[in-house]
Amino acid sequence: MSFVKAAPQQDIDPNKWLPMEMAMSALTSRFVTNFHVLDGLSRIAQTLEVWRERARSRHELAQWSERELHDIGVSAASVADEINKPFWRA
Repeated sequence: MSFVKAAPQQDIDPNKWLPMEMAMSALTSRFVTNFHVLDGLSRIAQTLEVWRERARSRHELAQWSERELHDIGVSAASVADEINKPFWRA
């Protein structure tokens, strides 16, 4: 004899769960898509930051004197080549 009352047996109707599963699938799909969009935007932002840093560095290098370039062992010709590159080229 058991003193624990057994829960009533219920039949699980798959038709009740199907709409919820479809909704969860749609939400997961949307989240994954948004994640890829955000990842792409992050990569674009990183690329823009690299380009901005290159432009800034080249502008600063263009301001250096012959003496400063000689001190670091860089020729004026190589500086001219570097500062004439477009910002997107490494």
